[in-house]
Amino acid sequence: MNQKKHRNPQDFIEPKGQLNHSQRWTYTSIAYRSSKQKFRYFYLPLIALLVIIPLLCEWALSEGNTKSDAVGISMALFAFYMWFCFFFWWPMLGADWLSKMEAWFGPKTRASLWKQFRSGEVNVAGMDVPQTSKNVGEYDNSEYKKLFVDRDARLGPL
Repeated sequence: MNQKKHRNPQDFIEPKGQLNHSQRWTYTSIAYRSSKQKFRYFYLPLIALLVIIPLLCEWALSEGNTKSDAVGISMALFAFYMWFCFFFWWPMLGADWLSKMEAWFGPKTRASLWKQFRSGEVNVAGMDVPQTSKNVGEYDNSEYKKLFVDRDARLGPL
């Protein structure tokens, strides 16, 4: 019996409580796409880890451990780092960004952004948060408009 797997409508609603792997990937994707400091949050820690692993191997060998022990210890460090980033750090950055968008625009915008990321629309079309907010009707009363757009209109051209 070969049936296409259809997505559950609940997949498009942002989760509350414990996250599954798919939701963690979505939050990580949100963090990566929305971060203006990709080097700081994603690349630099990985580069530092890739520098530390050979040093750790060399240290373990100099302490008299076998090669397999040295490689095993280094791989355990790498696995722990990736597990920590995937399960805690990167999803937290994505959830934090969504919280900021909710504070600036509103809960409908946050829900719409979550739905766009889960459905894959962002991968194709890119991300335009003010337009998304306009589409759900929260832009006119948003803090974003009050803080940035109205301020620029009051100040005029510089």
